[in-house]
Amino acid sequence: MSDIEAAAKSSELPRGRRRWLAVLVGVAAILAALFTWAERDAGRLEQQALQDGTRGSLEIFVAIAGSQARSQFTADNARRSLLVGTEGLARVVKAKGEAFRLATARSGADTRTQKRLLEVAQEMDNAKGRDTPVDGFTAQVISTDEKRLRRLLAAQNQAVDDANTYGSRGQRATYALGLTAISAALLALAGLMGAARSGRIALVTAGAALLFAAVWGSSGFLL
Repeated sequence: MSDIEAAAKSSELPRGRRRWLAVLVGVAAILAALFTWAERDAGRLEQQALQDGTRGSLEIFVAIAGSQARSQFTADNARRSLLVGTEGLARVVKAKGEAFRLATARSGADTRTQKRLLEVAQEMDNAKGRDTPVDGFTAQVISTDEKRLRRLLAAQNQAVDDANTYGSRGQRATYALGLTAISAALLALAGLMGAARSGRIALVTAGAALLFAAVWGSSGFLL
């Protein structure tokens, strides 16, 4: 038997190590496919969550800007109505003689004006589009109250939190995919080393790296 044949036989993998090598190669292939999918899916979900967060911010801005004018108009009309009523009453109280008669006659107009101002304020405040030509979206915007703003803010915050979660999941999947690639290189090295001690070390290291990659990559789904 030649020296080359003896060296080839001595470098052949034992059956147990060959079996473990085949198993780990299969595990590496499965993990690589899973982490590739997880990375892409996390990236897609992160972008969608970021878009939802951006739309939420815009919706909050529109709701505040649209409802602020209505609230200001309602408050101003309420103040005008109170002012008209107060001035009319003061004129009646202070007037004497002919001035009293004129003030009393004018008080009726003041009362009608006050009533009309309150009706306008109430109509503006009740902006549901029921008896007005205002479209549904505009009516919803200008009638925004504190409860709706809180709901919009909570939804926008949730979208931002989801984006952070998916981003972290994608980063973990990317890191785990890199570890899987390193493990595959170690498995190839273990096959080349054969029965040598360095081959066994490479095989054990590859197995440990695959285990850590599986744990680290799957932890992204537990966040």
